[in-house]
Amino acid sequence: MSIFLNDILKLGNLERTKIRFVTSNGITDPILLFKNNPQQLLRWLLRNKESKKDKTPIKVFKEGQIAVGLVRIEGDKWLLFDIRLITRDLDRLEDGYASEPLEGYEKYLGRLIVGYKN
Repeated sequence: MSIFLNDILKLGNLERTKIRFVTSNGITDPILLFKNNPQQLLRWLLRNKESKKDKTPIKVFKEGQIAVGLVRIEGDKWLLFDIRLITRDLDRLEDGYASEPLEGYEKYLGRLIVGYKN
């Protein structure tokens, strides 16, 4: 039996929702970051990707989108660590977006484990 993530979260319009799976950058394990400094992991969620060609930011989110952050625990298990509304594009690589937490989801953050296999 499967329970879908939105059966629990009830985010509404999924067309404006984007899930970002945060994985290791080869240097730092993000689940350890979550344990030691969850705010640092938020920076990973709101970071733009970098163009390999000219090092410019590649946009990940748009204003008005809901960003759902999942961090890999191990294997196919992911921990929900944040749900935010993107309020402004800051047009930079690091801390690429201004955002605000969505209310009502606090009870799931750091507690809801999701199974996902690509």
